[in-house]
Amino acid sequence: MFLGPVINVAIGLIAIFALMALVVSGTTSAITAFFNTAGKSLSDAVRNLLNDPAGKGLAGLVMNHPQITPLVLPVEPGAAIGSSKLPATIEPRKFALALIQSAQLKQGLTPLELDKTIATVTDPQIKELLTSLYAQANGDLVKLETELSGWFENAMTHLSEAYGRRIRLISLGIAALLAALLNVDALHVARGIWASPDLVGQLAGVQGVDADAFKAMKQLAAGGFPVGWTPERIAAVRADGGGLLLLTMVPGWLCTAAASMLGAPFWFDLLKKLRSATASVAAAAPPAPAVTTATATATSIPAKT
Repeated sequence: MFLGPVINVAIGLIAIFALMALVVSGTTSAITAFFNTAGKSLSDAVRNLLNDPAGKGLAGLVMNHPQITPLVLPVEPGAAIGSSKLPATIEPRKFALALIQSAQLKQGLTPLELDKTIATVTDPQIKELLTSLYAQANGDLVKLETELSGWFENAMTHLSEAYGRRIRLISLGIAALLAALLNVDALHVARGIWASPDLVGQLAGVQGVDADAFKAMKQLAAGGFPVGWTPERIAAVRADGGGLLLLTMVPGWLCTAAASMLGAPFWFDLLKKLRSATASVAAAAPPAPAVTTATATATSIPAKT
């Protein structure tokens, strides 16, 4: 008898976490796309790689190069990196071509001429890099391009890890804010389902990552599910003059935010497995023995001796 309410609460929380994960993911994607977070992070990385913090030297030439940003007009040395059309990704080969052409390392140069051209590069860090890769390429410009591509790809691997950590922090902040704005308090949801197990029936339509999360949340709140800022919840907060109720809701919001970071696919997959397991248990359970009226009468009449 204890297992039923526990499963109901688990199904309810998992479904809510899945919906919140969809909301957080969509909101994070929209915000990062609006501010071009990926493009700015990539631009910062290129400036660091090419030792050009201001982006007005070699990094500016590379980032404004047609290989990197095709719609940008040719720019003169000293032009700053544009911010409106920064690419979110750069193919290593295109970066290598842009760097070679920006450093004026032209095709057809003999190994000696190429060596002398590299020696004219003013930035000592870039000169050392090109000299090292030039030595590995045995003076071949095509091999130098391959070496530069590999160097950039390796650097982007580290950038991707750092960018991923940054996006996760941004997502966590957005998740906490949305949990409060939408009032998705995991602890309140658990208590509500425990008190009213029938509420789980409202989650039957929540199936997969193609669900309309905002619409589903709105429908759940309208149906009495313990989410959202319903008139009753708002009235309770207003009645609490000291704000103690809001303070007790914070742990539930944070729990929701943290759970949503696992992603909607994780929660929907877990929800599917839990529903399948409970359905299997229900199907395997033996039916309760039926007690007929005749049997009950026979057992109630004492046998004659």
